[in-house]
Amino acid sequence: MKEFALAFIGSYGPAVLFNIERKNLIWAGLCGAIGWASYRNVLIMTKSNIFAVFVAALVISLISEIMAKILKTPSTVFYIPSLFQQFSGILILII
Repeated sequence: MKEFALAFIGSYGPAVLFNIERKNLIWAGLCGAIGWASYRNVLIMTKSNIFAVFVAALVISLISEIMAKILKTPSTVFYIPSLFQQFSGILILII
């Protein structure tokens, strides 16, 4: 639960920095939190970091497209802040 909340904040922060409309900030944070939860679950099941990031990116893109259709907003509004937290630390894990 703690990681889910931190992932929400980790997506909410870049969304604020990218000057996303207020009505979409919560949804961008939620998209990132769900992406992080999928990353953690796949990582636990497969022990493969690269595959877990790939699946999380797929989940984030699907959720972003669904939210874009429902909220009538471009999908990049949700996609970019959500992926920001996924790939910012991947280099630390590889090195």
